[in-house]
Amino acid sequence: MKKVCLALLVLALTIPTMGAVNITLVQGPEPNSFIVGYTSDAEVRGIALDVTVTDAALLTATAIRVGGHDANFYITPTNVQFNTVNNTTRPWPYNSPIVDANASKCTIEMGTLYASNDPCNAHKFGPNGPPFAGDLVKLFVSKALRGADNQITITVTAANAKRGKVVLKGPPVTSVDPVLPAPLVLAFDCLQQGETCGGVVITAGMAANWLIAGPGGVGGKPASWCHTGHFAGDADQNCIINAVDLVGGTGKPFFKAAFGSGCGMGNYQPSCDTNNDCIINAVDLIGGDPLCPNCGPKANWGAFWPNPPCVPLP
Repeated sequence: MKKVCLALLVLALTIPTMGAVNITLVQGPEPNSFIVGYTSDAEVRGIALDVTVTDAALLTATAIRVGGHDANFYITPTNVQFNTVNNTTRPWPYNSPIVDANASKCTIEMGTLYASNDPCNAHKFGPNGPPFAGDLVKLFVSKALRGADNQITITVTAANAKRGKVVLKGPPVTSVDPVLPAPLVLAFDCLQQGETCGGVVITAGMAANWLIAGPGGVGGKPASWCHTGHFAGDADQNCIINAVDLVGGTGKPFFKAAFGSGCGMGNYQPSCDTNNDCIINAVDLIGGDPLCPNCGPKANWGAFWPNPPCVPLP
């Protein structure tokens, strides 16, 4: 009898508990995208998750069909639409949930729809249920609205109880709390081609130079190029453009010492390279670069920024 009880105990320990669902959160192929997915030891019929985005608005949502082309999760968000004026006209196309403009939170709600014994339904939706793991949806966030640290944090904050959390196939049909993933941090370069920084459109050359610029050409990605006053000629990065930026006096970078240098030279100072071309010359002082005609301290003499904030550009 003892051997039988022991065998049953061992068997019970080896049988997995059904209904464990893990939500996954990873960065997508685009820098500003992320993918919400799942793994489960039982068939999932529906998922409702609250997703929160810091420092940014949700832009769009594109469903990633679980199981490839078969669209096993047929009820899916295909777009997150903005309501430009609160509490006014809210268009609601089929399969398109809506969030307010600049919303930091939305609910992803997805479900399966199939019937193995219905040939008509099978033809439209597929006869089989979804696999036990897959990608649910890909979302994009606005790079332009990222924080001063050039990061956006994505958090799956909860399974939405009003929408059933995670529903597993029965019998009996059950609603379970999934294991939520750790927050995902999307990190961005502060200078990206085509974006506007300090009123200047970043070119491919500027972005490429940013990767190699720095004292001695070592390190790259100087923070000064992301600073509020960089293009204006704020060499010492104190948010005031005055004689100190030209001749020094504070122990910080200044134009006189860096004049004539370039990336890879010991006296090169990235904060004096106001047009981001890896060469510090008269153009950096007086402007005139077609891509940055008003760069440099001459055009911006006496300008200042509130301090605080005196932070890198978002």
